[in-house]
Amino acid sequence: MVKSTIFKRKKGATAIKLSGKTYILVGDRNKLLELNETGSVIWKSLRLGSTLENLNQSLLRHFSVSSGKLDILLRDTRKFLTVLSKFGLLEVRRR
Repeated sequence: MVKSTIFKRKKGATAIKLSGKTYILVGDRNKLLELNETGSVIWKSLRLGSTLENLNQSLLRHFSVSSGKLDILLRDTRKFLTVLSKFGLLEVRRR
């Protein structure tokens, strides 16, 4: 994943909140994908589109994570984007 890649929610991808938890509806598979708090922050950031760098900066601010943990944050963010892509919930554009 290149720094200048824009990630955005796919049109029609829907999230719902139930009992304080966020779920994404995976329509063609009749599944709900449960998001933790980190996933929820990323999902919100993907509404208008975001780079990997911007996603990680949002997470650093939201969770007050030290920049020393950036490698872990990058790895986890990439994994989550891969899951979203696997379920057909993500648009990827190169700048």
